[in-house]
Amino acid sequence: MNPSDIEYIIIECDECGEKVKIKENAVLFTCPACGEKNMRPPVIQPFSILRLDFLKRISENESAGFDLVRWLSSKDQYTCKSCKEKDGKVFTLNEIRKILSERFCESDGFQQSCRCCLSPTNKFILSIEKK
Repeated sequence: MNPSDIEYIIIECDECGEKVKIKENAVLFTCPACGEKNMRPPVIQPFSILRLDFLKRISENESAGFDLVRWLSSKDQYTCKSCKEKDGKVFTLNEIRKILSERFCESDGFQQSCRCCLSPTNKFILSIEKK
């Protein structure tokens, strides 16, 4: 893994509230402003795990004959702009793989992790939905 592949998140220091940039997989960090040692609570679903889960499901769906996926967001106050824009849209498997190869969600992966899901579909199902 290249150092440039490591994703970072922003977290607030428990003591002074200073925003600190830390590695996504970091458990402990020291605040540069006040020197307080902080323990980061466990992440619900880090992007790397979520990305792998999505890619695994895409492969399973492809094997089952689905060639499209619909992006479904939680649609609440925690849903990021990026996920809101993708909500309900249908993507080919190649398009969704490209999306997942980049930072696909703007949530910080710490206080609120991405809660979107990909629903398998195909042209036949979409034609029935339009009727």
